[in-house]
Amino acid sequence: MNKIILGLLICSGFSVNIYATCTYNFDATQASS
Repeated sequence: MNKIILGLLICSGFSVNIYATCTYNFDATQASS
């Protein structure tokens, strides 16, 4: 769980577009679960 949060924080550090992509992938992963 912490790794996921850390990953999102790192993604947000690059750019809004990348952050949006990471968030979308995160949502997709949650849906798969």
